[in-house]
Amino acid sequence: MRDKIKFTDVWSSCERFTDEVTDNPLNVLNAERLGELYYLLYARYGNSTIASYDVNQWKYRVCSVIHSYGKSWAKQLEIQNKILNLSDDEMRTGTLQIMADAQNMGDSEVTVEGTLDKIDSKSNVLVKRGKADAYSQYSSILEKDVTTWFINKFRDLFIKFVDNDYTEIYIGEEND
Repeated sequence: MRDKIKFTDVWSSCERFTDEVTDNPLNVLNAERLGELYYLLYARYGNSTIASYDVNQWKYRVCSVIHSYGKSWAKQLEIQNKILNLSDDEMRTGTLQIMADAQNMGDSEVTVEGTLDKIDSKSNVLVKRGKADAYSQYSSILEKDVTTWFINKFRDLFIKFVDNDYTEIYIGEEND
């Protein structure tokens, strides 16, 4: 029977995790995000047994998950933080719609901004949300938990069954 190696046996501290993962060529996260990731992984998988006989290969598997999904997680956290920092007025600001009419376009071209460079008339419509609509929309955006999604990507790197060394407790009917 092989030794049961746990997450905390591989990386016993945030500093060790951050140092080793930072040096890995698959890493795409900065030191701050790696620190957050360590504590999130520790909270979820700290005492879980790794699903590998080879610790070095397992570390590369961790780094490959970071490489595949880390940038997306970091960007989504950044966007969520920006949304959380919006003022009420910014949340209520809606979309600016520009309507242009060009009867004689000739050799007109669409500019980088997507508007015609030679137009006959133009009108703008600025949509403004009510407070309830703004809160509802931003609340639905913030409902999505990007961190749980990311941490769950590491699930396959850990053994999922209960070890034989643990005693199972069954609750049954009381004897009369």
